[in-house]
Amino acid sequence: MLPGLVTATSLTDTDVISISKKLTTLEMKELNERQRAEHATRMYEQQKYTLRTLEDRNFELEQKFAEARCTPYSFFILKCKISLNSQLYILSPK
Repeated sequence: MLPGLVTATSLTDTDVISISKKLTTLEMKELNERQRAEHATRMYEQQKYTLRTLEDRNFELEQKFAEARCTPYSFFILKCKISLNSQLYILSPK
């Protein structure tokens, strides 16, 4: 028989218990690593979704800003509106 090679008949109860404990420890470590990997994957997917949402919102805002710039009189119109509102407020009966 080779040194270090254990046959089924030469195992004692303490050897079986020791091997069982080592196997249980390894299984627990594997389960822990699997749970950590699943958690990391969920967090990655959540961050990816958040990034996609922010990119979409940014695109919408850029479009709205571009539309606002397309009207060259928008600032002039806003200024007139404010002036007319203030005049109306002054002239309205109190």
